[in-house]
Amino acid sequence: MSNESACRYTLVTNLHKPSIDAGETITCDLFIVGSGAVQRSQIFVGHSNPNLVDENIGSVKTSLIIDENDEIVYGDAALDHARDHTDDLSEAGGHYSFDNRYFETIDYDLDEIEDLDFGVSFLETRHDTHVPLQFQLPTSENAKPGDYTIPLVLTYESEESVLRQTKEPISIHINDAREQWEPWPTYARIAIAVIGTVSLMLTAVSVALTAGLL
Repeated sequence: MSNESACRYTLVTNLHKPSIDAGETITCDLFIVGSGAVQRSQIFVGHSNPNLVDENIGSVKTSLIIDENDEIVYGDAALDHARDHTDDLSEAGGHYSFDNRYFETIDYDLDEIEDLDFGVSFLETRHDTHVPLQFQLPTSENAKPGDYTIPLVLTYESEESVLRQTKEPISIHINDAREQWEPWPTYARIAIAVIGTVSLMLTAVSVALTAGLL
């Protein structure tokens, strides 16, 4: 394999709710899967449609940190560490950079996990149930109903100075008034059915009492 093709990664997204009401927060887990040594990297979040948000373009939360000893700490230990784990994306394009040591393979206990061909990096697995990266974007309460796309782009540079990008847009639907109320007719039908059943049971008991059966 040539040096130019030795470093390749893919941005994988896991959107919590593809359809939300205006004012709710878009939440998307982010994993970066692949292999190869990286010397620079960043995630770019495209500016959202102005009808979707007011001014905020979101933030990225991480369960990975570099501590005061210059070592990687992850999971509960990282979240317990005295530092901010959420980075607000700047208006200057929504760039989020992270330490490239996160691309390294975790030193797992081989008695607990099988030896994988490519290993498992810090960016492609959960840590104590926490995802490595999570993008959050509060939507405007005045967001217009409809479909929206938010571009996410991972840019990384290999140790051979080869630049690559992988794009993974996320699609969001803002519910209209009918869609927001859609569950309630179902709930109403269930409630009517329950009330009807209870009514029949009470009627049966009443008839049995009158007939002296109870």
